[in-house]
Amino acid sequence: MATPDILIPESITTERLLIRVVSADDAFTVNASINENFDALKQWMDWAKAPHSPHDTEQWVQHAIAQFNERTELNFVIRRKDTHAHVGNISYHHILWDVPCFEIGYWQRTTMSGHGYMTEAVRGLSALALDNFGAQRLEIRCDSANQASANVARRAGFTHEATLKHNRRNNAGDLTDTLIFALLRESERS
Repeated sequence: MATPDILIPESITTERLLIRVVSADDAFTVNASINENFDALKQWMDWAKAPHSPHDTEQWVQHAIAQFNERTELNFVIRRKDTHAHVGNISYHHILWDVPCFEIGYWQRTTMSGHGYMTEAVRGLSALALDNFGAQRLEIRCDSANQASANVARRAGFTHEATLKHNRRNNAGDLTDTLIFALLRESERS
């Protein structure tokens, strides 16, 4: 199906956060956050196989902007409204516009953990997809050992639907299981 010509807001706000489309101005901050948190990220993120150079992050930002314009993946930075500190990143990926169905992916700086910021961001992006894009289904997938990410999904109202056993290898090369959480449009729930 062709990607719809849908208006996507450049930013949304929640009680404590500004969630804004990734821009070229974010490359330095995102790069610093990735490298500051690399040891934690490499445990869970397929893309965190090696530290990122500023050039790597600039290329990712340019790619993210192109994907946003094509509506194939929608990447956002999360900042605190009060200090503008970078909390982490969040995205819609594996988008099926004909359903519509969106997978939400996220990572946050370890110094921002424990304050509920990521749960707040996931709720914000969930509401945007359900209310503005007519989403029928939202998904969050995470490594079964990543309890912090699984807890975010649960706190944001997602239900554990399945565990895919030995379906991928992590960055260390070990077989791992994937948890799938879903949030369905109210009228579609049974």
